[in-house]
Amino acid sequence: MKGMYNFWFRTPVGLETVALDEIKEKTEVLDYEIKHRSVFVMIKDDNFNPANLRTVDDAYRLLGIYNGIDNKKESLTSFFQYFKDTILQMIPTTDGSLRVTTSFLGKRNFNRFFVENNINDILENNTIATILSNEDGNSYVEGEQRIRLHLEDDSLYIGLALSDTPLHRRDWRTEKYNGQLDGVTAADMVRIIGDVGEKTIIDPFCGSGTLVIESALVNKNNIHIGFDLNSDAIEISGKNALNSKVKNVSFIKRDSFSEYDTYADNIIISNPPWDNKHLMEDDLFVDNFLKIIKISSKSVVIVPDEILNKIKEEDGINIEKEYQTRVRGFIVSILYINNK
Repeated sequence: MKGMYNFWFRTPVGLETVALDEIKEKTEVLDYEIKHRSVFVMIKDDNFNPANLRTVDDAYRLLGIYNGIDNKKESLTSFFQYFKDTILQMIPTTDGSLRVTTSFLGKRNFNRFFVENNINDILENNTIATILSNEDGNSYVEGEQRIRLHLEDDSLYIGLALSDTPLHRRDWRTEKYNGQLDGVTAADMVRIIGDVGEKTIIDPFCGSGTLVIESALVNKNNIHIGFDLNSDAIEISGKNALNSKVKNVSFIKRDSFSEYDTYADNIIISNPPWDNKHLMEDDLFVDNFLKIIKISSKSVVIVPDEILNKIKEEDGINIEKEYQTRVRGFIVSILYINNK
């Protein structure tokens, strides 16, 4: 890596620059480097609190970077000694709980639990903390300290989480809904759309309301509307909105294509049901969706390649930005469309 950094932020893949933009807005960044799902930064304020960041999955104090790891277990032996000799001294003494979580980029002949269990042994033998094991399925403990290890190429990054739970969790989402978008990607989409002026912000396929609520939390003075034909979706959206304490939203059970004038010159932010055969195979559905985009002022939408290609072939749609990311295991594109 090109520089020395004191913070490490994990992000959705392909959206690292969006997170960096928010970090720069919230604090003074002296230097940075972007890697796969990671943003490493040197922040001037060493006591920076990332709690209000909405576009990052998690935040860590970067404790160290160890190089020289290959795909064999034997290459980890010296790392374990480095952790004991160097990193252990940086972990605050605690009689509470410690949890180690490991992730990889690329194939290795060892799994995450091999790494975690070796580090757990070091911690158990050298601290008074209670060690929480992911392999054993140990549940979350309030106040637990979390250590993150991430192996990419030949480098192993070590971070100490700045909170006891990941930042991607949204306390207001108390019920699950099939196909719902994660809160961080939704927050990225809100940030991508930028200045909304005094426009009404609409999600034609609101599902559990994640996009509408994430936008309402930022754009507090704008009217937000979510449409969906599913009664359960509307009920869950309402509960989520109540939990989030946003005041400027409404969710309506309605056919999204019944009144096109609703969308004219307003802003669309949407995760349409693209992994549902109804959208993937129904040309009329796609045509109607494109009509909504064309008459809107600005749009940010998530689509798979099949729909992406149709949007790019359509006259009257101006794609200004395109990000490729992964949602529910699918590689998809987030498009920022500015027609005005």
